[in-house]
Amino acid sequence: MWIARALRSLVVVGFAVLLMGQAKNCGDLSSIIPQLDNLFAQGQKGSKIYIANLSFLDATTHSTMAAGDTDLINTAVEEGMKTLANQDHKYVVNEPGHTIVNNDANANKLSTIFWDPNMTPTEKVDKIINELMTPNGVDGLVAGQFIQNADGSVNLRPFVISKSTKKLVTETRTFKKDEFQCKDPSNPNKNVLCDKTVEDIRDTVIRLLKQL
Repeated sequence: MWIARALRSLVVVGFAVLLMGQAKNCGDLSSIIPQLDNLFAQGQKGSKIYIANLSFLDATTHSTMAAGDTDLINTAVEEGMKTLANQDHKYVVNEPGHTIVNNDANANKLSTIFWDPNMTPTEKVDKIINELMTPNGVDGLVAGQFIQNADGSVNLRPFVISKSTKKLVTETRTFKKDEFQCKDPSNPNKNVLCDKTVEDIRDTVIRLLKQL
């Protein structure tokens, strides 16, 4: 992949030199500079995909999740994002100037838009892009839904919203009670996500982000 990028850069530089030579002959750079700007923009386009995440939403209460499970899920989601970024450097996680702070205000804003009964799914995605992603320079937003069932099982529905395609892609994962949380090996009084659950969430996030 880096070879392809290098070749694209060489092509851009080659065109730039050609245009500058034309400008020298004509004695006027004013008409060439916009062409150079456009060429360099094309050479850089798509080189980075900035991704961020917000806490999962509680599908039962139509609000943000309470602390506890949400922190555990966020850790697994962020592991997936970082794993993908290590595999493919075009994905950049929570870069300064290209991130959304995962705080109550932003999570509540996402929740308010997501559960608004007066908007269509397309309108919701557009609003999330316009109010949360674009102002913060984010190309892909990872979040999801959480459902705690009566039998103790859990349904997770991670989703990714793409700014470029204006689409939401998702998968549903179901975990039995004893599959979702396990005792922390280093502290029996503390619960953590089971290893296989962490792996499942991580791999799901990677699959969804690759669809950006």
